[in-house]
Amino acid sequence: MRNTFALFLILISFLAFNFPVKAEQNNNKTSRKQLPPLTGGIQENDFLKGSSQPGERPTGFIKDSLTGDPISNAEVSIPDKGLSTQSKQDGSFNLNLNGENGNFILSVKKDGYLPYALNVKKGSLDNPFNLHIEKQSGQLIVDSDIHHLGDNNYSLNSANAGAFRLPSEGPTFIKEFYLESLPPNGMILKIGSIIGLDTIASQQLGQSQISAYSTPLSIFVNSVKIAEISVNADNKTIPIHNGVLKPHSKNLLVFQTGVNQVVGIAGQMDYDDIEFIHILLEKTK
Repeated sequence: MRNTFALFLILISFLAFNFPVKAEQNNNKTSRKQLPPLTGGIQENDFLKGSSQPGERPTGFIKDSLTGDPISNAEVSIPDKGLSTQSKQDGSFNLNLNGENGNFILSVKKDGYLPYALNVKKGSLDNPFNLHIEKQSGQLIVDSDIHHLGDNNYSLNSANAGAFRLPSEGPTFIKEFYLESLPPNGMILKIGSIIGLDTIASQQLGQSQISAYSTPLSIFVNSVKIAEISVNADNKTIPIHNGVLKPHSKNLLVFQTGVNQVVGIAGQMDYDDIEFIHILLEKTK
């Protein structure tokens, strides 16, 4: 009987001391989740304190995606418009968009963080917003610049044509990247933003209003086509199988813009004009 009672006390002690610990651990895990990349509805007092000048209405705030803390000295830009600024001590930034219309790519860069891009309309920046960026942790930044592919021959009714101010680099983008080893589950290619696609799919979504259409953007790794992209989007993710990648070697990434299905002057090829920014590689989880 004594042995039974002793076992009962041991069981009660085990439950009392272990279950609260497990609950606390679960709560800690929940608090470590990444915050949503973009949130709006910033209150008035959020931008009338800190380093912002009284009465100054910032475009938004740059914050850490894990802690929510403000990030200072982040480069915030709209490359096509030639606009650039840095976030202040409270994370606030201001871009002068007076007189600017249409869609364009907004870019955020900060040492130690992954570059972030967003396809925005001028009206969507009328109210301040929080933009959360993620710390770099094992990801490979392949390219962090904006690129314009095509032939500089496009209709004003094509997707986001009003945003283009950079000259075309031609129909093809080529970039090398080195991999020391291959992760067991392959990798993911991420593209920050893509605008300008005049495919059938983009027309069906109302992104393009031209009568003709182009073929999709094709993406190759080591001469193997890994994707075709038909829709203008942010944070596009593309899986890459290990059979395509080369360890201990340079790998070749190629973007090939689409071809418009209307023959140009004197039978010349008419390439789709597009722009994209920020290319990353990370391990598949």
